[in-house]
Amino acid sequence: MNCKGPFFTQFSDEIVAEIVKYPETNLRNGEVVLSNFGFENSYSRKVFVGGLPLDVTEQNVIETFNKFGPLIVDWPYKEDTNSAVPPKGFAFLLFEAVDVLMRHCEKRHNDYYLRLSSSSTKNKNVQIRAWKLSGIDHAFSSLSELNERFTVFVGGVPRTLSAEQLGITMTLLFGRVSYVGIDTDPIYYYPKGAARVTFEKYESVVAAVKKRFLMPAETKTRKMMEIKPYILDDQLCDKCETSNEKCPTLFCPEADCLLVLPLL
Repeated sequence: MNCKGPFFTQFSDEIVAEIVKYPETNLRNGEVVLSNFGFENSYSRKVFVGGLPLDVTEQNVIETFNKFGPLIVDWPYKEDTNSAVPPKGFAFLLFEAVDVLMRHCEKRHNDYYLRLSSSSTKNKNVQIRAWKLSGIDHAFSSLSELNERFTVFVGGVPRTLSAEQLGITMTLLFGRVSYVGIDTDPIYYYPKGAARVTFEKYESVVAAVKKRFLMPAETKTRKMMEIKPYILDDQLCDKCETSNEKCPTLFCPEADCLLVLPLL
């Protein structure tokens, strides 16, 4: 099992060591059993809240959500703007735990809402998006059968899309997927908007790279995802293979080539 390439990058060294030490306990059909580590029904401590009133203040948000535990309110470029108001109607909430919050949300279809008030708006439903940690990785086949060179990088991945959902989409379009890993930040395990997808066959890699842009059907976003070749840090030269163990310095991105080569 390779726990350092594109696989298992989301987990701490302690969890990786536990997976390798007891694979019969922590793997089921080649897939990490996240419930063994308390992940199955757990959330990232970072939560997205959208649809905020335009005049909402940080204090309004704190007063609404502090009943669910201590929190920090954050939004992009908060320190640069020196503003007490989230500028684009959304913010991120950093909790110690999210389970209590989610139990108090109102669920409509697959969306969650909570009421929030500002000086001009009373009891407005704002959307709560919590990320389940079980969505970080998904193996569709045994990890021992994965070929790292059949991996592509996917950018612009919606932060509501789980690894399993992305894998199903890629399988339907390009052929069977072996593994999907959603890139997350190392502190909150919150999605960064990118993923790695490993296919069973090289032909699927070529088809995906040729397509390049893809509109996710499972989410409400209209943002395109972009598919690119994925190069491992320690990948050996395709021309030399393993004869001299040289790492490549050039890469041809043409879909009919996709070779990594030494600088001649």
